Amino acid sequence: MEILDASCSTSLCGVLNMKSAKSRATSLVAGAKRTLSIGVPSQLAVIAIALMASEPASCSMIINPTYDTVGMMAHGLSSAEITSVETAFAAAAAQFTNNFNDPIHINILVTAAAGTGIFSQSNFNVVNSSYNTMYTALKNDAKTADDNTSLGPGGSVPSTDPKTGTHSWWTTSAEAKALGIIPDNMNNDGTFTFGAGFNYSFDPSNVGPGQYDFEGVAMHEISEIMGRI
Repeated sequence: MEILDASCSTSLCGVLNMKSAKSRATSLVAGAKRTLSIGVPSQLAVIAIALMASEPASCSMIINPTYDTVGMMAHGLSSAEITSVETAFAAAAAQFTNNFNDPIHINILVTAAAGTGIFSQSNFNVVNSSYNTMYTALKNDAKTADDNTSLGPGGSVPSTDPKTGTHSWWTTSAEAKALGIIPDNMNNDGTFTFGAGFNYSFDPSNVGPGQYDFEGVAMHEISEIMGRI
């Protein structure tokens, strides 16, 4: 994981260890909503801090998908394939909600692009904060010895802004919620787009020759919307 300053490409590696998430966290994938129209945001060239907090086991992280059924059908997917997309996406989301228990909603639009020009991609909303705000949020959210080491003297995350001059620091909106930089909300956090022209297997235990594991593809893009970028 990295913290990067949006004014340059220099990385500050070794951010807080994500192993603090408890595997006994409550799993909850919200019931999917269907929508008749979509508004896919432009992809933003931004970078984020990576950290997901551990909370008491009574809390749960909810990945809340909205499926662009009309758009997927317009790009050639059958009703049965769309049902498989929903089932596989829910399984992918459960891999995260089973292991992270920040009490937040991560709201994701799931849609398709025609043909094979796009394999898969994520678009995500971002939050601009000062370095002090983000560092304080990380300190308040620290839960393990590794977290404290990263934030302590000589750690990989200094207590003062390592950059001078005018610049900005960014995190995805989903991660900003997890860190408490912004309150939880039901606003869209990102979009997962997959190429409708590829041959997907929706069963990760049965991926044949020439097929792509849709659940694995979805996990990759979900993790980017969460902040793995």
